[in-house]
Amino acid sequence: MYITLGTIEGAVIHIKSISIYPCESATIIYSVFGSGGNQELTYVMEGEQYKKWGNDDTLIYHLLCAKHKFHYKPYEEPEFFEEVMVSADEKTGEMKYETVRYANPKYKPTEQTA
Repeated sequence: MYITLGTIEGAVIHIKSISIYPCESATIIYSVFGSGGNQELTYVMEGEQYKKWGNDDTLIYHLLCAKHKFHYKPYEEPEFFEEVMVSADEKTGEMKYETVRYANPKYKPTEQTA
């Protein structure tokens, strides 16, 4: 399992694993990448929080973000990706840089409401 959570603040949370003790608790191992560096952390969800979890994993996302004073922002697939292609000119040996833009096959446009 490897889930990446975005935040409004620009920090990123990577959920690495969730171990479940049925009807009791879940242990979440995750990393936080932000202005303060990289932190490897563990969170144990139990009691009422565990009972409320159910099938909605966004509860975990909001819990982890709230723990670090972040605001969860669902990840949205970008419409396009851009890469810089580097090559050498065969005659002069001069390095050439070209930006290549290509469509993201996972992108799904959201319907705009008026």
